[in-house]
Amino acid sequence: MRTATLLTIGIGILFFAGADAAPANDKPVFVPGYLDALAATTHGQSTENDIDAVLDYYSDDVVYEHPRFGIRLEGKEAQRHGMVSFLQSYAGGPSDSSIEILDFMKGEDVVTVRMAVSFLQDREGVIEEVSRNQLRVLEFSSGKISRVIDYW
Repeated sequence: MRTATLLTIGIGILFFAGADAAPANDKPVFVPGYLDALAATTHGQSTENDIDAVLDYYSDDVVYEHPRFGIRLEGKEAQRHGMVSFLQSYAGGPSDSSIEILDFMKGEDVVTVRMAVSFLQDREGVIEEVSRNQLRVLEFSSGKISRVIDYW
């Protein structure tokens, strides 16, 4: 069983005062827990309560998009349904999934996070390790995430 590379320290939405792109030595100020909550939904012991913890960060009318797969989900309930549909495909435990932030950039009401994501997936009884680089764009409105765009 492998260990998570970087899960707790680097997995919050990053905001940096006074910089659009932060140099490596800047210390981040985190929006507490968002990516921690997200990582908690990507292993075989994840529950619907873990999904609800992620959805707490979203506005009621949040939009999720994945252009490569032509996915567009509108509203928290649609997002919840989409996330729940993946629960049975994850395998392993918390130490088998990780999110490592590789880079990030902040704009007005938007944060982009480039990250390395790994988890175990159960494909009809065959467990395989999935590792990929991913770009997540998060748009904000009234202090909540109002739009999520994933690229991978």
